[in-house]
Amino acid sequence: MRQVQVLLLLLIPFCAPAWVLSRELAEEIALGENPLYLASHEKVYQSVQKKWQAVADWCPKVVYESFYAYTFEPTIVEVVSSGALGYKQHLNMNKFGLSQPVFSSDLLFDLDRADLGLRRSQEENLQKKNQLLFSVRKSYYATLLAALQVETQKENIGYLQEALAIEKKRYESAVAPPLDVTKSAVASSNAISLYYQALKKWVSAKNALVQILGLEPAEADTIALEETSFPLKEIPIVREKLQEAKKHFCSNSITFLGALKQDPTESTLSLFSEEELRAYVVRALEYFPEIQLEKIAVDLQENALKKAYGKYFPHIATFIDYQKNAGDPGARTFSEDSFSWAAGVKLSWNLFDSFGRERKIKEAASKKIAAKLRYKYAALQTEVALRDTLRQIEEGIYAYLHAENAVFFAKKAMEQAKERLLIGTMRPLDYRDSVNEFSQAQYLRNEAAYQTICAYYQLTYLSQSANHTRQGNTLRTH
Repeated sequence: MRQVQVLLLLLIPFCAPAWVLSRELAEEIALGENPLYLASHEKVYQSVQKKWQAVADWCPKVVYESFYAYTFEPTIVEVVSSGALGYKQHLNMNKFGLSQPVFSSDLLFDLDRADLGLRRSQEENLQKKNQLLFSVRKSYYATLLAALQVETQKENIGYLQEALAIEKKRYESAVAPPLDVTKSAVASSNAISLYYQALKKWVSAKNALVQILGLEPAEADTIALEETSFPLKEIPIVREKLQEAKKHFCSNSITFLGALKQDPTESTLSLFSEEELRAYVVRALEYFPEIQLEKIAVDLQENALKKAYGKYFPHIATFIDYQKNAGDPGARTFSEDSFSWAAGVKLSWNLFDSFGRERKIKEAASKKIAAKLRYKYAALQTEVALRDTLRQIEEGIYAYLHAENAVFFAKKAMEQAKERLLIGTMRPLDYRDSVNEFSQAQYLRNEAAYQTICAYYQLTYLSQSANHTRQGNTLRTH
């Protein structure tokens, strides 16, 4: 009866209707639903409008001006009918004006700056996309890890429940003391508690995944992952490095215990060459959005420096005015006067401003130097992150291989212990230890696989932009 109750408890969380979610589908949903990523699209649109504003500043502008005033004291104006002077209190003027810039260093560099601003917003959009895809993949496999740990705990409960049943039969046959039954019951209850802890982590992982996808929180209760294991061997570079690392092992043999990675205090990589590292660094400098943003920041400061030098040049514009009562507002009514026009060229040149321009040039030059230094630092940070990521892949691969062997031996040891328990030549405590060791080995294998696949996606996050992520690049297929 107790076994049936435990089985029902284990099945309840999985009884809700589910829709299957693959990693690729999760990525597509996030790209279409995540609010923060969609907001970055609006920023690109805003930058496009700013660029057109800068273009519009070079185009002709037509202005209409109208003037009317009532004076407290009458004003002397010419009377149209007689040509004599008279007094008026109603004054008016109407004017159409057209202006066209011919040369302006400010407008010239503002146009270039608007183009750089558009490039920056586009790179920021790629940055958000890159970050979002990495977050989705990491969260997806974190959910898979939590689900596998739940399954591991369920298996552990099954083994301990079976051991408890054996102990009960032995007790009923007066072979086992009550203490063994009690301890087996305690171990089973503890395993159920650990199961619910794992279940809690699984629910939290699903909630986090749904939040990243931009879905309603209630969707977390209906999601089931398509993948049931970590696809390490489906990733070309991980599969290659796994094969290379296996050369240090004798599979399913106790000799693997002495086959450790090189001294962990060494700084060199064993599975990745320096040439491979440099190739990833080159890709990062070319594609990684954070690096590209720093490059654009240097270009923006270069633009600001050129604009500061442009202050030495004049501003030239043409104009055409077409107006009534141009020089004598109110002398005639709106219907009595005819329009007159004027056209010309206007030049404005700042010849001396107490060395203000020179100070702006020095400020802009200093900002450009600072931007270059930030770019250099970002490149160094990226290389350090790549080295650390490659090391994480190596460590994850070695840990995974050791954990796979540990699962193999732990399962064999548990089976041997069960045989001895059934014939009464092993203490229940030793069997429970074997069960727990098998559970721990599975847990560590799942953790190692998760760390390896996360490190791989960290590598893809650093070494290429999101545009390449969605294409058929071998480095980006997962």
